[in-house]
Amino acid sequence: MMLKKKGVLLVVIVAVVLAIIILVGGCTPKTSSAVDVTVWYSFLPEEERIAQEAIATSFKQKHPNITIDFLNIVDLRTRALVAIPAGRGPDCFTWSHDWTGEFAAAGHLWPLTEFVSPELIAKFTPEAIEACTYDDKIFALPYASETYALIYNKAMIKTPPETMEELVDMMEKAKAEGIPYGIGYPTETGCVSPWIHAFGGWVLDDETGAIGLNSEGTINGLRYWIETFKPYMPIDLTRTVQTSVFLENKAPFLVDGPWVIPAIKGAGIDFGVVPLPKITELDKWPEPYAGFKVLWLTSAAEEKEKAFTFMEWFCTDQDFILERAEIAKFVPVLKETLALEAVKADPAISGFAEAVKLGRPYPKRPEMGLFWSPCDEAITQAFLEPDRLEEYLNEAQAEIEAKIE
Repeated sequence: MMLKKKGVLLVVIVAVVLAIIILVGGCTPKTSSAVDVTVWYSFLPEEERIAQEAIATSFKQKHPNITIDFLNIVDLRTRALVAIPAGRGPDCFTWSHDWTGEFAAAGHLWPLTEFVSPELIAKFTPEAIEACTYDDKIFALPYASETYALIYNKAMIKTPPETMEELVDMMEKAKAEGIPYGIGYPTETGCVSPWIHAFGGWVLDDETGAIGLNSEGTINGLRYWIETFKPYMPIDLTRTVQTSVFLENKAPFLVDGPWVIPAIKGAGIDFGVVPLPKITELDKWPEPYAGFKVLWLTSAAEEKEKAFTFMEWFCTDQDFILERAEIAKFVPVLKETLALEAVKADPAISGFAEAVKLGRPYPKRPEMGLFWSPCDEAITQAFLEPDRLEEYLNEAQAEIEAKIE
């Protein structure tokens, strides 16, 4: 029996080692001494084009002696977690700030204490710097923000709603006029978070680690969301369907993030963006989760000063930031850029920037990655069977607690 167990253990060990070899081998290491800084990312094609062109022109002109290897990596998180400690990872990499806790706790990130100055920190919005801070240390620099807001079709809605009562009246009126739906609304956790937070609920407390999926506030917030929006939404809850009803002029409203704006512009829709309306009976604004796109410096980076030089340029170059804002609809977090008239006049950027002010950053704790799938599934099930809302939230809470244990 012991021999059999050892045999099974050997198979498992071999499998794990092979998996690591495959993962690390699939990552492109710094292959030439001519490369000073290797940067990993996972961008959409338009984001990638803008960044590649800016690095080849603006960065190269300002820093001709620093060579950058800018690489698009599939399955970025998994590969970075394996490659960085193996010495075959990037010097910098970029994603949303909520990965910070996981990578910092594993020792894969280098704190920026020796590089950042008060003057540099003051260039960014306070909420962006908060998102870059973990365990009282700044581990990243921010370059954009994103959150959820109310997008409306100006051909159908002349003046956007300021209260939830007004929003419900407008959705009701749209259906009465023969428009198939009142709103498109993806049912993922981030998109639904405004109502959870408004009612005093939470998913994961970033300070204490307490899980609040089955808290009274979360239950009340989700119940409010379901009762308010379900009568006006497509029954098919897939993101494609929920967004398509807005893109096809079958709904006057959509709740989503800035990533959907290129598709809306492509559909030729004249649109506006505003924060989600105030809940009169609570005298509160909904508080959506807000994500911040950041750049981290890895602990394995050999040329840390050069890597930070790239990070600072990437996050503060005015022309580069403005181009990303205008074309890819990245919401700036650089105060100087937010003050530009061109940015203020852009309905998408200004609308989402206002929504970010009302939002709260995604938790950065290492265990946050365990939440998304169980949360999304529980929310979808609760939407379809509201009478079992508490049951589904209890199940999701138990599943996550077991994973953390």
